[in-house]
Amino acid sequence: MIERKKLGKIATFDYGYTASASSKGTHRLIRITDINADGKLKSDSQMYVDYPNFNDGVNLRKGDILIARTGGTFGKSMIFSEEYPALFASFLIRINFNIRMDPTFFWLYAQSDMYWKQANKLVKGGTQPQFNANSLALLSVPVTDYDHQREIVSRLTPKIEAIAKLTEKTERQLQDVANLASYINKQTIEFDGEKQPISKYCSEDKRIIQPESEETKTLKYLGMENVDKDTRAYNASTDILMSGKSTTYYFDESHVLYGKLRPYLKKVFLPELAGRCSTELIPLLPADAMEREYLALLLTDDDLVSYIMSESTGARMPRTDMKKLLAYKVAVPDIEEQGTRLKARNEQMKKCTILIETLRKQQKNIAALRACIFKDAFGNEE
Repeated sequence: MIERKKLGKIATFDYGYTASASSKGTHRLIRITDINADGKLKSDSQMYVDYPNFNDGVNLRKGDILIARTGGTFGKSMIFSEEYPALFASFLIRINFNIRMDPTFFWLYAQSDMYWKQANKLVKGGTQPQFNANSLALLSVPVTDYDHQREIVSRLTPKIEAIAKLTEKTERQLQDVANLASYINKQTIEFDGEKQPISKYCSEDKRIIQPESEETKTLKYLGMENVDKDTRAYNASTDILMSGKSTTYYFDESHVLYGKLRPYLKKVFLPELAGRCSTELIPLLPADAMEREYLALLLTDDDLVSYIMSESTGARMPRTDMKKLLAYKVAVPDIEEQGTRLKARNEQMKKCTILIETLRKQQKNIAALRACIFKDAFGNEE
């Protein structure tokens, strides 16, 4: 029988060691970045510290469970299974159970949707999430006798390993389709002709809408967060209505919207109606000799993106230098040839889109199966 108990009632918590690591030392220092996406310890990029005491509270023991307590990967967990001396860094927390707990039993639970739903509710902070011992203590976790734990581990492990293989295979297939789409796009814009600055084919059209204007009340707002990276798709899940406190730019169906913040995300959007956008999205107006969709392909080309990144300003949040972008030279066929190329490209991309939709549906089905397997193993949450 499985019951639920608060983690703080059956365990205590240790915070890790703060030190500067190097390539040599007496102990390996386990950091958040040493835990991979599957909750396993990475073998590469090992860092070390010199630590004289081999038997105190920050030394790791085989079977110890570590939880990331901060940052974008908060809640991520791993089991330490090595024989060598190691410490865990300060952004990790060790769980010390005061009941007999199989580490793999708890670790498997920490991979489930049941665990993550709680973690996402209990985490504190905004831009820098904090999942500290106080939050961990409030987690409701499954508890049962040790033999039952081992039985569940033996039944659950091969299923989860099979699910992981299915997930990895689907992700590889999605990447293969994405690579194919990139190749199709690259072929579409390859042209052996005289190169001209992009400014010959488009211009910035930054008509400002003031926050107190009537247009602010009537025009729909589009932010950087509403444009998916790479795909030029609209992300309705982040649809928001601005309160009217910020200056925006006007756009309509004649524009190409170019995301200048973090240009490596390739956020380019082709609007189908009028609206107003964040000033991080630059409305570009194609010239008569330029198809709007062809311009969008040029703006997301890997060669151009690499150039823009090398010329961008800002380290953590790079921004495109629009003068450099418009000065970048490209070879462009006449507008009739552009149309012919786009027609062929769009026919091929339809097939890619079908493949992507099929694979994403498969991902949802795999996730649903995974949740069902965990529910069968650990029971329903209270």
